[in-house]
Amino acid sequence: MQEITESTRDTQLDEELADVLIAISVIAKRLARKLQAVNQEEVPQMGKMSELDAQFKELRVCGETIIGIADALAGMFSSPAKEDPPKKAAKEEPKVLTLEDVRHQMTVIAQSGFSAEVKALITKYGARKLSDIDPSQYESLLKEADALGKPEVGADG
Repeated sequence: MQEITESTRDTQLDEELADVLIAISVIAKRLARKLQAVNQEEVPQMGKMSELDAQFKELRVCGETIIGIADALAGMFSSPAKEDPPKKAAKEEPKVLTLEDVRHQMTVIAQSGFSAEVKALITKYGARKLSDIDPSQYESLLKEADALGKPEVGADG
């Protein structure tokens, strides 16, 4: 039974890694286009710079995701003695989400084709704009937002 669970976990990690690599490729392509557009203009506009900054942030998030996947894979294939450091990291993990963190992640999701769904989520949390949402609800908001576009378990069968 454990082999089936590990096999399923391996498959999920493979799929997640493939999705992240595709996202990085798309972001890199967008970033290259933005850089080319900025280089062609003599005086870049602030709007272009903020778009470029958003692309850099998105690229950093993808990089952090790859690092997380690599750590998870390393943890799966390490000896039992090496499993202690990841447990310590898990204890330090509870990070307080800031409005900026949430805004960035919601922007990434909206730019992935889920703009209407992101707006609906904000409304679901009783707000007209993201900054109106109570910070205590950020974690659950992000969980719901991250689930956008992912098939529901058991939806097919």
